Amino acid sequence: MNFIKIFKIKCLYINYFLIFFLFFFILPYTVKAEIKRETLGVDFVGDFVLEPAKNEVIIDPGQSSIEYLSIINRKKEPVDFQIEVEDIVGSNNIEEQVKLLGKEKGPYSLKDFLKPEISEFTLDPGEKITIPVQVSLPLDSEPRGYYGALIVSAKIKDSSFNENSQVQGTTKIITRLGSIFLVRVNGELIESGDLHDFKVVGPRKNIYFNQPQGFEVAMKNNGNVHLVHYGEVKIKNIFGKEVVALPINAFFSLPDSTRYREIFWPKMFVFGFYNAEVNVYRGYDEKDGYIIKNIPLLILPWKILTIVIVLTFIIYLIIRFFRSNFKIQRK
Repeated sequence: MNFIKIFKIKCLYINYFLIFFLFFFILPYTVKAEIKRETLGVDFVGDFVLEPAKNEVIIDPGQSSIEYLSIINRKKEPVDFQIEVEDIVGSNNIEEQVKLLGKEKGPYSLKDFLKPEISEFTLDPGEKITIPVQVSLPLDSEPRGYYGALIVSAKIKDSSFNENSQVQGTTKIITRLGSIFLVRVNGELIESGDLHDFKVVGPRKNIYFNQPQGFEVAMKNNGNVHLVHYGEVKIKNIFGKEVVALPINAFFSLPDSTRYREIFWPKMFVFGFYNAEVNVYRGYDEKDGYIIKNIPLLILPWKILTIVIVLTFIIYLIIRFFRSNFKIQRK
């Protein structure tokens, strides 16, 4: 019995030692993320650079992730910066793809779970700073998407003197840039997306006398997590032969919103009947996740059409002239 008690006591001390070693030696080196500063040889163009513009994070409930934000000062004088956290939501407006909510909380709020290491700092000309950003969701977080943005404001001292206000050396904001955070919490997610619309940019016409400048794709997200879409638009002639394939670069749509994307069609020689076929990925289901839709096009460029009409008329006059002045006699 004494041997068993001694063995249990030793195991208990070993467990205490392992816990002590984990918390005081291992965790500080695995979790700690440092702020880094460096001076770069940049062109001073009077602005600042924020990278990355978009961050995609996939975590489990109760898990944390460290992301990084970089800011480069490309002004010739020191600049004060401030970082603020705002929630974002999607939109059904083609002119407003993502909406910043300011101090308000959104239905998929990330505001309380997004924390930069510092929120105020100064950068010298040409200096770059890399700031750790902690994304941490509580254990009871619902499996879905959480969305927010870090808004970086650049401020400089205004040395102008205002006689009315008698204030000199006030601070003014010169630029605001944002880095979007798309966080996906694993679990039973609702992924639901569909092709809301596919059309020619501009008004719909029966006959196009100029080549359309491109196409517009609209993806509707009815789920509770963001989706990433991509694909291509194939232009085929009347014989079904592919004339050109226009890539649809990857873009995301937020829940409860419609995301629009324009696809540019470079100028080329086109004349006659064509078929525009879109093949776009809905954002999930690799096997059956692609949607196909077609648009018939009749393109008769007015310059080419004018030349064809003129040549046809000239040929008609020549044939008529010969018929009127020459007779064909059979032997």
